[in-house]
Parts: sequence; structure tokens; C-alpha cells
Amino acid sequence: MKCRNNGIVLSVDNYVPMPYTAYYDREEQGKIVDYVITMAYDEYHAGSEVAGPVASIGFVKDAVNNTLAEVPKEKTIIAIPFYTRLWKETADGEVSSESFSMTPAENILKENEAEPKWDEEYGSYYAEYEKDGTVYRMWQEEDKSIEEKLKVIYDADVAGIAAWKLGLEKESTWNVITRYFE
Repeated sequence: MKCRNNGIVLSVDNYVPMPYTAYYDREEQGKIVDYVITMAYDEYHAGSEVAGPVASIGFVKDAVNNTLAEVPKEKTIIAIPFYTRLWKETADGEVSSESFSMTPAENILKENEAEPKWDEEYGSYYAEYEKDGTVYRMWQEEDKSIEEKLKVIYDADVAGIAAWKLGLEKESTWNVITRYFE
């Protein structure tokens, strides 16, 4: 009430709806706050034991649908990633990753002559290369993968989008975003 009385918009960020995040009670949040933001990324995060995309298209679809099952669409904002992870898999099976913004991620692939190929299942470009006995894998976030996510979000007719984080995107990404959200 204090926020509304003072003209302040109140939002809350949540991880994607999963059984282990049920205690967030998004339905109740949707009654209280102005916007419920679902962070539709970190599907495979820094601590993951296996390599995978930051936000596959299926992960984003589930995030949208499961959020809308609890929160009205006019209060729902879906957040997308402006970053990707470079996964390293050593010969002894150790898996680790490092996150990169869009341009450095693209440069890494070019420097290592890794040719990204579109992966329909994940809705992103995938590339891998080997160096010094280590396999490097990347599910790249770039304009086309962002557009695939935006199509899902736009079709759901939610209140809007958010992103992690400003400054990690390529300038061209805004051309894609403005086609769906202005």
C-alpha cells in the first residue's frame, strides 16, 4: 500500500516455477505486487553438473506457461538472458563454465574456428571445439535465439519483458526487441 500511495511500482523477481520454488507463492505475489518477474534463464547454471543452454526455448515456454497458471498476464513480466556460458569438459569428466556477454561469446567461437549451427530443439546456435584435451561447448544467446524467446513471450500477451542484464547485449538485439515490444 505504501508504494501505491507514493506512486511507486513494486515488482518482485522469481526463479522459474518449479516444485522447489513453490514456496514463493506466486499466486499471492500476483495479488500484492504490480508485476511478477520470472527469470527465464539459468536453466543450466554455473554449478550445473552437465553442460547445457542458459535458456532453451522449452525452458522459456514452461516458464511462461507455469507463471501464467499462477499470475495474471497483465502482471507477468518474463526476463530473458543477454549472456551465455562457455562450458569446459575435461578428459576426467570435470564440468565447469564461465559466463560471457554476447559479443565476447561470439568472438570466442570465431577465435577457435567453431562454427555454430542452429539447434531447433534448444532454440539457439550450438558450437563446440576441442583445445588442449578439453571440450568447449556453447549454446549461444544472440539475436535469433532472443527472437525465438520473444515470440513465445509476445504470443502469451504478458505485461512485458526484462533481461539480465543491460550492457551484455549486442546493439542489434534492440532491433529484435522493438519488433515485439515497444
